[in-house]
Amino acid sequence: MTKVILIVGLILFLLYYISKKLSASFTATNSPAIIVKNGYQKIDTSKVIIADTSQKVMKNVGIGAILLIIMLALIIKIKILLFLFPISIYMIGYLFLFKNHLKKTSSQVIWYNKQTEDVIIESMTKDPYHFNLLRDVKAVQQIESIQNTKGLLFGYFRIKTQKEIIEIPYLVFQNNPSNHLFFDSLQKNFKIDIQKKIFPII
Repeated sequence: MTKVILIVGLILFLLYYISKKLSASFTATNSPAIIVKNGYQKIDTSKVIIADTSQKVMKNVGIGAILLIIMLALIIKIKILLFLFPISIYMIGYLFLFKNHLKKTSSQVIWYNKQTEDVIIESMTKDPYHFNLLRDVKAVQQIESIQNTKGLLFGYFRIKTQKEIIEIPYLVFQNNPSNHLFFDSLQKNFKIDIQKKIFPII
């Protein structure tokens, strides 16, 4: 039992350390600045949202790790605790899902002109892609987690145009009033196909 307590303490300390590192990396003011260039608004997440999401992720990962350790420590005596295994793996998986969505968010820059409904996607790996939200979009999908866990709901928009498929994580969409015009236009002009997945990996 002493070994189990030491392992739990070590894991909790590591999770606390990682959480603090993530929070320190994304310290910012409460209201993100709206960036406009040549009539185009930058559709982006804020450091506050990323820091808040990272803290929620680490809390879920910590609970998942504790459940996993409890299950492994007591599985020989109480086999019914096997039901904790998928729950713990699911909660720990939030860390990998967060990294996946954060990577996608940082790999592209979206510019939106609310007057003309023109959009420019600047990617780190491709040439800039221009399209019009009203003329060039064929379909819009919304892929998200099967449930909201302790304030966390991961997902993304998939915009299918004539030439490309654009994927925009919820990190850009959620709790960011400065971006509402873009997403309001999507929801107003298209019938969005909503899909549920256990892990909506991009």
